[in-house]
Amino acid sequence: MKLILIAIGLLISTFSFSFEKKRGNYTRIEINSLQNGSYQLDFHSHAATLLRIEIYDERGSFVFTDKVGIRRSFVKNYNFSNLPSGNYTINLFSNREKLTKQFYHKQIDTRQLKFAADIYKIDNEKAYELILSSESNLPAWVYIFDSNEKLVHKEEIQVNKNFTKTYYLSAIRSDDFSFVVKTNDSSFRPKEMSKKKSNELYSSTY
Repeated sequence: MKLILIAIGLLISTFSFSFEKKRGNYTRIEINSLQNGSYQLDFHSHAATLLRIEIYDERGSFVFTDKVGIRRSFVKNYNFSNLPSGNYTINLFSNREKLTKQFYHKQIDTRQLKFAADIYKIDNEKAYELILSSESNLPAWVYIFDSNEKLVHKEEIQVNKNFTKTYYLSAIRSDDFSFVVKTNDSSFRPKEMSKKKSNELYSSTY
């Protein structure tokens, strides 16, 4: 009777060990949607493996590739904000297998994002303070024209939801100036608003 119980015990312990070992042999891949048209790829495996990532659109056209190297886990964000809406496929190749994950991407219409541009003329100085605000981080271009509508200054800026800069224009021969701010989809010509005193200026200058 003792021999039978010992044999059964050995059989149960052997089965449990095999189950745990098989359960530990796992690979997981997830895609999480982030803000502003970005997606996070989250990969985990029981063993280190050489990874290569390929991304295709719904027509099967190649979009992007990424050679990651040998990893057990891997997390990275991919920006799809400039890609059209549609179904996309991520193929992840390792030493032993190919994993495929599909997801739907909806392109953000930046024209629907709120964007505000204000300009303030400084009292008793040939200076202007430009204040921009946006719901999203985006690039923009600032154009300054003199009273004859001649372009006197142009620069590219990054609006990280808020942007403030003071432009000193005393070196330019003109009694009046106008500003135009452009984004990828829109153009703004802010009207001159209430004046500010010099001691209220921000330190950023042109």
